[in-house]
Amino acid sequence: MTGSATPPVREVIDLSHPLHDDTPVYPGDPVARFSPAATVAADGYNVLHVRMGSQTGTHVDAPYHFLEDGARIDELPLEYFLGPAVVADVRGKPPHGRIEWADLAPWASLLGPGRILLLRTGWDEHGGPTPTSTTPT
Repeated sequence: MTGSATPPVREVIDLSHPLHDDTPVYPGDPVARFSPAATVAADGYNVLHVRMGSQTGTHVDAPYHFLEDGARIDELPLEYFLGPAVVADVRGKPPHGRIEWADLAPWASLLGPGRILLLRTGWDEHGGPTPTSTTPT
């Protein structure tokens, strides 16, 4: 986004949640499992064996998730994921309920190029501690 009119980032908010064996997953997706593969005591170093699906926990759906020839997450510029955000509160939808334009209309005037839309669904309450805010140095 070099040369864009986007203001500099003043605060970074980490939206990720910790992963653990009890991290909720979409029905039918692989469950998360974490176990030691090596330890300092036995091997002189620590290595964790991690097993989980790509949609486990906090994640971004890359175009490849829905399109056979879509870009994978590592093919997208990091700049796509850093910028001013608009949080649309869409809590109250039933499980598997559709989020439609009418739900987002109250925030329409705040959206535009370079803005990141975050949907506050309330489902974070089912998956662990709340993310924390950090200020870059």
